[in-house]
Amino acid sequence: MIVLNMGIPRSGTVWAFNVLRLIFDEHEVAFTPANANSPDEIDAALSAHDPAGHLIAHFHDITPAVEQAAQDPDSHVFFNYRDPRDVVCSQMKLHDADFDIACDMTANAFKLFDNVLAMPRVMLLPYPHVVNHPEALIYQMGLSMGFLLDLETVARIAAETSREKHRQVVAEMPKDDEDAVLRSFSGKRWVSMDKTHLLNDRHIQSGATGRWLEELTPDQQDRVNQVFAHPIRVLGFGAT
Repeated sequence: MIVLNMGIPRSGTVWAFNVLRLIFDEHEVAFTPANANSPDEIDAALSAHDPAGHLIAHFHDITPAVEQAAQDPDSHVFFNYRDPRDVVCSQMKLHDADFDIACDMTANAFKLFDNVLAMPRVMLLPYPHVVNHPEALIYQMGLSMGFLLDLETVARIAAETSREKHRQVVAEMPKDDEDAVLRSFSGKRWVSMDKTHLLNDRHIQSGATGRWLEELTPDQQDRVNQVFAHPIRVLGFGAT
């Protein structure tokens, strides 16, 4: 089984990754995780996959190899998305990026949405539902992969993947343990990431919907409303 865990950056893909790995853990199913940060890395992970095993691939780039893998009846596709205006805010904070760069990053990510919708059996995970209705999503995510989760298990997975629990994971991250933590330089600062959870030291932010109204200037608000008018309308995020 190949699980394609992808989506718009800063839309809950890491939350989905942790839900998926816990579903496998609950059923004692061994799997290989892959956190791909470039098109070459995701292609390599898919190429190296043993068809007899299980792979959870977390990534944001959609390549021809990804589109081909999505056609496999034994593949399961999960795609997170979020109000692009909030994505811009989150990208600015995570990457210390200026507004224009964050806009470009977000616009490039949303260009792939049509490719995803063409994939069979794709399950879309809207960020507001991740925040407000995680147990319903967790139940359906398990079911879509052939795992019937009892409600106690669903509640346990929801608790283990809650924002509070993930804040705790980040706070307790052993930054000097190379086996547990990956350290890399972003170009502006050193970033520490927990290898099990894929959470980095600036990963957990407010989780709020509509943060763009508070964090962007009026001119920036006008700009994101113009740049992202189409996804805002199609995905029903509202003009304000």
